[in-house]
Formats: sequence, C-alpha cells, structure tokens
Amino acid sequence: MNKAVMFAVGIALLGLAGFMYMLAGGASAPLIQIPFEALQGGAFFFAWGLGVPVWLSYLLTVMCAVGVLWLGFTVGYKLWSWVFKHR
Repeated sequence: MNKAVMFAVGIALLGLAGFMYMLAGGASAPLIQIPFEALQGGAFFFAWGLGVPVWLSYLLTVMCAVGVLWLGFTVGYKLWSWVFKHR
C-alpha cells in the first residue's frame, strides 16, 4: 500500500471512532463495548425516534458507519494527494 492509502485509512478510522463516540458518548460502558453501544444507540435512534422497523434501523446504522468510513477515506486520500502534489 502506498502512503496515501495508509493515511486515508487512518483518517477513516479516526472518523469512525468519532462517530462511535458521538453515538455512545454518554454510556458508562467499558472501552471494548463502545462499538456495540454505538450500534445499539444508532438503532434506537432510528427505531424509536423515526419509527422505522427494527431490522431497518440496524441496517441504517451500519450504512451510516460505512458512509462515515467511506467519507473519511475519501477526504484523507484527497488531503494527502493535495498536500504532496502542491509541494
């Protein structure tokens, strides 16, 4: 892997960590259970807050997480390319 891809993966993982912290920031759970709490919190938001079926709420939560990963990867790759192309 080249350096741009490695940097983009790092930015994507930081974005996912921020997303999980946003969803499970108030939970008093151990660090190892934060991803599970974030999934449950997102599903709760979609199911109770928006009134969608439970299976769809889990699907939407996973799709949001994948979207955050994709957006973070894209931004990280473009940022690396822009910084080192304009040197």
